[in-house]
Amino acid sequence: NVRNLKGQVDDIELVLFEDADAGNIPTEQDLAELKQISVETSLTYTVHLPLDIDLGAESASKRRIEIQRVVKLIDRFAYIKPFAYVLHLNLSEKSKRNITLWRLNVSNSLEELLSSVSADSRDIAVENLHYPFRYVEDIIEKKDLSVCVDIGHLNLGKEDVLSHLARHIQRTRVIHWHGIRDGKDHVSLRHVSFNEVHGVMKFLQKHQYGGVLTLEVFNQNDFEESLSCIKGSL
Repeated sequence: NVRNLKGQVDDIELVLFEDADAGNIPTEQDLAELKQISVETSLTYTVHLPLDIDLGAESASKRRIEIQRVVKLIDRFAYIKPFAYVLHLNLSEKSKRNITLWRLNVSNSLEELLSSVSADSRDIAVENLHYPFRYVEDIIEKKDLSVCVDIGHLNLGKEDVLSHLARHIQRTRVIHWHGIRDGKDHVSLRHVSFNEVHGVMKFLQKHQYGGVLTLEVFNQNDFEESLSCIKGSL
């Protein structure tokens, strides 16, 4: 994928998953090639840490395991100097019963994580998910983390995209964008209104946004359509 996309984009998101039978964590040889492509083309990478990371787990032993997962991955990818590491602060149905405890666990886990990695705190970008982002805003600020704004998630939650961007633009390091069709996200921006695409692009230009904008779609057709939507909105 990286070989095919180099020259077409400035940054590529590497979406990681770990499984006992079929993970996709790059080998040392893979990382060496990724680094070489980066050097040759000025391409950067954003590393999306596994979606199931649970830094707010109720069990202290579980949190320690999750922290070590993140530390291990960040240390492994340091070689290619990612532009950012995208992190989910997952909130389980069980943890929803005690948001105060969950927030405390998340805060403590992040504190331990940041003390264990060489990456700068601003290299870690927390993504908005299915719960109100206010649950973690103050934690992000206190730990001096960055923000990953997922516009598709905002639309799924029927939140105001431009208001969210305006509130967090100073910390925003990465933006994920994708359309929604029949309740399914990560499809072409063709399924997003022209007014939204135009409005977001004008907002980013006005604020001289210098971070990464990722078209978080997973096939060539959706990618090409999304690019056309953006170009057609300017």
